[in-house]
Amino acid sequence: MATTVTTTVPSNFQPAFKRVQQTERHDDTLAAIATITGKTLAEVGKQAEIFGLPKTGPYFNWIDGDMIAKLLSSFGWVGTIWKECGSIKDLPELAIVMIDYDPDFEVGRNIVIHRMKAGDGKVIQYAIDPYPYADAKLHLRTDLTGLVPAWYIGVHQQNRPAGK
Repeated sequence: MATTVTTTVPSNFQPAFKRVQQTERHDDTLAAIATITGKTLAEVGKQAEIFGLPKTGPYFNWIDGDMIAKLLSSFGWVGTIWKECGSIKDLPELAIVMIDYDPDFEVGRNIVIHRMKAGDGKVIQYAIDPYPYADAKLHLRTDLTGLVPAWYIGVHQQNRPAGK
């Protein structure tokens, strides 16, 4: 049976993740990781510096799939490798998604897209955009019309070891 995805936000909708706004031009990926992990941007940035990230951007040469995987793992999450994508319907339940992709420069910006079951059983798909200069209505949205994913990293929580 196919799952119906709604773009209408119920009045009682609470996203599973709280938006963390990026503060520099190049820290959208760190903000997406902070959004998913529930950490602050400063905490994620400090952990990234431990893994070799320079204290100031640009970061695009440093924040590759390996860095993202290490950061997610350090906070109890697992990230896949970057996978090419052409449609939102192809995304996993939770992903860091590259949009506004420029193939000539091989850069884009990253947002979080999550598909979750609402209290009424319907599936709500929404995007959290850390970009501070976007219209505030686009920071959290369920209408994903116009978003064109180019690449994504699927994300899920690490398995917890069985208790003794």
